[in-house]
Amino acid sequence: MFIEEVAAEIEIGGGGEVQEAAEVPTAVRLPFGIQVEDMGLAQGVMHRKPHLQAVLQQLSEGMLAKGTMKSYSSALAKFDKFCLENGHILAGITEDAMMEYILELAHKKASFHILSQVRPALKAKLELQKGNTDDFTLRLDRLLEGALREAASRKEPTKKATEISLDLLKRLMGKFVLLFRGREGEADIYRLRTVCRVVVEYFTFCRGADYAKLQLKHLKQIGEDIQWAS
Repeated sequence: MFIEEVAAEIEIGGGGEVQEAAEVPTAVRLPFGIQVEDMGLAQGVMHRKPHLQAVLQQLSEGMLAKGTMKSYSSALAKFDKFCLENGHILAGITEDAMMEYILELAHKKASFHILSQVRPALKAKLELQKGNTDDFTLRLDRLLEGALREAASRKEPTKKATEISLDLLKRLMGKFVLLFRGREGEADIYRLRTVCRVVVEYFTFCRGADYAKLQLKHLKQIGEDIQWAS
């Protein structure tokens, strides 16, 4: 009878102290559509210490460069769509699902760019979700290599830029730069800019992408010479 009375008091909130229920973690938005419930060890940590869920989200979002995360997320969105359409469970990535996906991509003659994102993207998700990449087996690795080689054979050869001789550079300098020495205002600014770019890239082996970022502060003049600023 005593036990029943105590139970009744607890039920209506009186007479005794009731142990607080464990705080339930709110939803954590992890990269690649991963759920905490699918992370095994991390799931236990989040239930024991819910305040760490924000840290988990922050660290997982910063585990790779932003551009890389964006690229992998795009690749994994394609994989998730494939899984949904073909009856594979999203909660756990299996070798079966990955093999079918690779074979389907090869069958549909996916581009080299799409295929090249498959391995690193899937491995990144496996690392975060399962703690290892064991499910991406050597067999999958070999199949993907075959698909990449086949896709590479379909790519058009890269067209190389026309080679410029030193003699041509001298003639360009004489016609569009040196001719206007002392009266630079009369020079054709567009041709002058083109010649300067060609000269800089020719003698410094500067990449086009680096040249686009080139500023006056990167150069210094010593007499009639121009050198890179240290």
